[in-house]
Amino acid sequence: MRYFENATFEKASLEQFLNMSKKSSFGLITAVEILYYLEDINGMIDLMESASNNCFVTYYEKHKNTLDKFILSKKSVNSAEFSYQNTRVAARWWSGKD
Repeated sequence: MRYFENATFEKASLEQFLNMSKKSSFGLITAVEILYYLEDINGMIDLMESASNNCFVTYYEKHKNTLDKFILSKKSVNSAEFSYQNTRVAARWWSGKD
């Protein structure tokens, strides 16, 4: 197992993240079940990539066709899909430095 001695975990609202991302860089940024609420999906993905070396997102199956257009165009996207009870979820992760 690999340990990260200086790792911190930051939890932020979207507004807080937008403010923090201008001042910091992150090893990993996650967007779990949020992208489909945004008007500017591409803008958020660009912001995530500019602030991190690694991005991880999830979204419900019903949003897959819309969001996959933005995500699967990235280089070296990794994908997984899983189910919990009656819900199917897509998980995608990639290097933010395309």
